[in-house]
Amino acid sequence: MAVSREELLEQFSNAPAGTVRSLEQFAYIRKELVARPASTLLAEHWGRDYGVLKKYLAVYIRESIKQGRYLFYGDQLIVRAGYLQTPYGAPVYLGLVPNKHNMQPWYLNYVGSGHYLNELQELPEPPTLPTWPELDTTCEVTISDDHVLRQINERSAFLNSSPEISRVYVIMGAVYWSIHRNLQIQQIYMEDKFEDNVDQMEEGLEARDTTAEVTST
Repeated sequence: MAVSREELLEQFSNAPAGTVRSLEQFAYIRKELVARPASTLLAEHWGRDYGVLKKYLAVYIRESIKQGRYLFYGDQLIVRAGYLQTPYGAPVYLGLVPNKHNMQPWYLNYVGSGHYLNELQELPEPPTLPTWPELDTTCEVTISDDHVLRQINERSAFLNSSPEISRVYVIMGAVYWSIHRNLQIQQIYMEDKFEDNVDQMEEGLEARDTTAEVTST
């Protein structure tokens, strides 16, 4: 069962590219299969409910398909799980088959080193990601303290008893300390998501213009 690249990309639905939601709309993944790569790979802390691992796979699975770095083995869709490796240094592959029982078009049924694929001459390579921009450490960094301290304050609960100005300076200090020691984490924002955000902003501006016209009349 060969499906075209365009059809595969359409099956990610309208969810923003590279998000966990887009992955969950593309493939049904049982909890134990999410845990399997975590136990198969080099030891890592994958966050609550393996959220970091899911995000990683969401980015790399879609980009693999977009760049044509996948193959079909019978009716099984094979992609490489990014640059993840087993403790022995072997690359990790994912196998997905057509889903017969759930809403998602695909079902993840294999996570491993792909030993049963040895008869194939070539296996998929991971996709190429954009070059990371250089970070100018001399630039001033503005901290969105309202977002950090109020909207996601569970991440800094240990500071809740401190005055707000003290909490802001603690966060600022941590950010600058990390930047100057090259400890920052690179975050991927996919092109589709950016375009969705722009569309939402334009819709918001149009709505505000309409409101202004109604108010003025």
